[in-house]
Amino acid sequence: MNKIIIGGACASVLLMSACSSISDNLGFSDTKKVQTSTDPARSAVGTPSLEKLTVGDVLQRGGRQLTAAQLKNIAGGSAFEGVGNDNAWRSQLATDGTMRGESLDKSKNKSQFQGRWWIDEAERLCMVNETAGTTPDCSYLYQLQGSYYASPMNTREAPVSMRNLFK
Repeated sequence: MNKIIIGGACASVLLMSACSSISDNLGFSDTKKVQTSTDPARSAVGTPSLEKLTVGDVLQRGGRQLTAAQLKNIAGGSAFEGVGNDNAWRSQLATDGTMRGESLDKSKNKSQFQGRWWIDEAERLCMVNETAGTTPDCSYLYQLQGSYYASPMNTREAPVSMRNLFK
């Protein structure tokens, strides 16, 4: 399995040790890093976690929103990971629209989950963790210089979160 950096996991909060990937903390050691990037946020302020980027920041620096076709191309058969709500998580996205994964809380307690994923009519990547409920989490994805960012809204003021994708 190859690792494509989506934003760089080392930017994500206090859950993980310094600049280690989420997959390392979840015990996924079978991935290879295939792409790295120079993140403009790092050069501007030292580390990306010190700067709260917005969709407008990503677009102003030359980023672009991914289309539904681009999302389908990168999502199916991949693992998608991120940090949010005091958890790090990694979802395996199967080509049939199902997903399974693990999450890790601040105390490093692991839990398993399963659910579904799809690309909606607004060109967002949507995932629903059916183990925890039925409310989907849908995000627009943006690409900037080999890094990727997710946002629940596509307004310039909306915050973005960094993500990783393993293909």
